[in-house]
Amino acid sequence: MDLKELRVVECLLGGRRWVQLQHEEACFEHAKRAIERLIENLSIALSRFEAERLDLSQMKTELRFGNLIKLLELLPHHFFEQLAKTFYLIRSVSIDANNKYNDPDTALAVLDTVRQLAMKSPQLRHKFDEDWKKLQELKSEQDKHAVKLTIGDEPLEIAHAGARFGDRSIRADEVTSLRWGALLNAGGRSGMTQYSVVIGADQGTSINIEWTTRQSKEQDDYFGNINFAALVYLMDHCIANLRKRLDGGARVGIGPAVATKNGLEVKIKGWFSDKDHIINWADLRSDMRAGMLTFSDRTNAKANATMAMKDTDNAIVLHWMANMEGKQ
Repeated sequence: MDLKELRVVECLLGGRRWVQLQHEEACFEHAKRAIERLIENLSIALSRFEAERLDLSQMKTELRFGNLIKLLELLPHHFFEQLAKTFYLIRSVSIDANNKYNDPDTALAVLDTVRQLAMKSPQLRHKFDEDWKKLQELKSEQDKHAVKLTIGDEPLEIAHAGARFGDRSIRADEVTSLRWGALLNAGGRSGMTQYSVVIGADQGTSINIEWTTRQSKEQDDYFGNINFAALVYLMDHCIANLRKRLDGGARVGIGPAVATKNGLEVKIKGWFSDKDHIINWADLRSDMRAGMLTFSDRTNAKANATMAMKDTDNAIVLHWMANMEGKQ
């Protein structure tokens, strides 16, 4: 149903009716049945989000089908039951987005799609305002460690939803690699420091945040805040994605070592040839010093691998895996 047809429906159902009051509802029987079918189809379409994470663009596509929301915004008060049913149906999707996936950003975006429906009823408006305020509070609490900066005229944001730098963005649950570090005396220039943070994903280009400037407390604080935001909002997702790959049998190169399901594979140098050695995850030890990370076997001092934190994808991730409480 296109916009022109919606206006026709509005005129037909919202105009004068020359009937007795007791017969007025009969004027809307067929229209209500048609709308109930649209609501039922929408309910079926949205039900799959109960079992899988909500894709906001898919949900908006479902909402556009039949122009149900636009239609309900135009109809008279006789259709309040259908309007309220649609409002609460979509509100439940918003609640699931927050409660199941701890995602108030998506929950707010979903709830916003029924804002105009809520404005047609004091009761629904009150419920909408309550939900909106609560979700805003949750979002503020969730993003209290987020960073929003401008680097080289490009806006940078790292928050619960993910990372965005300029026109590139990566959702938090898509992050598959992280690295960061600082290079002192960059380019052989005394007192100059190159700061670098790289966020990668399997799909799309990586986000490469880099700037070189004279070292100062202010610059170190900027860099520290970016690192902390990446740690808070991206690290768990990156670890989960790496573990998923390893559990599936993948071998993932990290500097001179290889991460596997059973542990970290390193080389032990011998007199005539190097020997592969697996450091079990439970025995993996990690030490950080001057931007270098050394991974070693608690049971075999000869088994170790050293890599630069700034230049090695997932070295910092491996460090956190080795030092996490309750590591597997």
